[in-house]
Amino acid sequence: MNFKEFRSITAKTSDEYIDTVKKVKEAEYKADVERWSVDEAKVDTGSAEDKATARNKRNTPAGKDSKFDTSVFITRKPGESLDSARTRKRRDAHAAKRGVKEDQAFDNVVASLRKKHGKDAVLTKDSPKPKSKPQPKRKPEKDTRSAAQREVDAQYGRTPWNKKGSLGT
Repeated sequence: MNFKEFRSITAKTSDEYIDTVKKVKEAEYKADVERWSVDEAKVDTGSAEDKATARNKRNTPAGKDSKFDTSVFITRKPGESLDSARTRKRRDAHAAKRGVKEDQAFDNVVASLRKKHGKDAVLTKDSPKPKSKPQPKRKPEKDTRSAAQREVDAQYGRTPWNKKGSLGT
């Protein structure tokens, strides 16, 4: 076998090998695409309301848990749609599962402010409001007008709060 024959045989073999490897890689790629493509996640697209509705249908479908349905119906606020009530209750249930305290961040901020500035420095809806000193009642001012002036003022409808007066027209 001479060098030219050897080279043509190896070239054919390498071309066949490259074609085979290419086909295998393409098949692997297609299999990966099929394996990692997720169709059900496409439901959560669109507006926030559409996503919440899709989650409600998927995670807490109506009729699945009568206790949850009852709690949604009972705690529904006036004018609130059933879907938004279901969303609110689903979020609350999820937060309870995670062990999240409702106003943990607020409590932390209030505690740090009270630590820094003192106990009475922060007012919240639960803390007692400081009592204000009652304002002393104002004594009515003594009328210094003469009797004739009071009579004229009465004729023209003048009063201490209506200095111009009015004739009722």
